[in-house]
Amino acid sequence: MIARPEAWERLVDFIEAKLGKPFLGQNSLAPETDLYHDLDLNPPEISALLSEWGTKFDVDMSEFQLGHYYPFIQLSKPAFF
Repeated sequence: MIARPEAWERLVDFIEAKLGKPFLGQNSLAPETDLYHDLDLNPPEISALLSEWGTKFDVDMSEFQLGHYYPFIQLSKPAFF
């Protein structure tokens, strides 16, 4: 087992507490884990998770733009049409 820094352990514990245990297998969290593709979270769930994470760990999320990481969420906006 690879030793992980305390901050990563806290983040993993936070995400696992929010996601719960999957029906089959286990959550496989790594720095490169994609919340949408790997954990099957939708953009509103990702936004809520990151907002709560920011609050819990005192991270300023005011300039965070989810659309930079998941540009497809912009496609549902009326301005696209």
